[in-house]
Amino acid sequence: MSSSSEEKEIVVITFACHELEKAERLFWIHEINLKREEFGEFHHLFSDLLRDEERSFKYFRMSSAKFVELLRMLPLQKNETNFRKSILVAEGLAVTMKFLCYGGSFSSISFSYRLGESTVRKIIFESCNLIWEILATKFMPTPSREQWLKVDEEFSTLWHYPNCIGAVDGKHVVFEKSLNTGSLYFNYKKEFSIFLLAVVRVQIHYR
Repeated sequence: MSSSSEEKEIVVITFACHELEKAERLFWIHEINLKREEFGEFHHLFSDLLRDEERSFKYFRMSSAKFVELLRMLPLQKNETNFRKSILVAEGLAVTMKFLCYGGSFSSISFSYRLGESTVRKIIFESCNLIWEILATKFMPTPSREQWLKVDEEFSTLWHYPNCIGAVDGKHVVFEKSLNTGSLYFNYKKEFSIFLLAVVRVQIHYR
């Protein structure tokens, strides 16, 4: 066999091995995650949470009715394949809400929900983008002068605090420690986080 033929054969074999490795990574599921429907957090908790309004609100930071409403508003899709069972749309939103409500790492959520860590990451990123794209203009529109004046009036009426159009609040956004940062983001709760400051307008809902 000539040297050129040998080189071509090596290239073909290398390419075939690479494609096989990609396919194995794509369709291989850890044995633990195969038991998702039997032991995963969503399949154990979700139906019970919907029947317990107090615990549902504590878990999702919203009522079960609001969760269902949000679910219907988002064009989330589940992908069916011949290699793995699809993740329910409600399950994907539950994963996202748990991350937004409690923070933590993708790996901790992947263990409790019995999903791959990369799958959890993809679900959260895609869901957050959709939530922002669809809900931002509806629930966070650019305020007009009249709206600011109304907020000022409500602060004055409720708390006798004039000339105020927003209240500053903070939240620790927990994340995985970055490399070579030492204790830079280490907080008093013994977690790594970035402190988010936000201005909140008053919005009164009359019953």
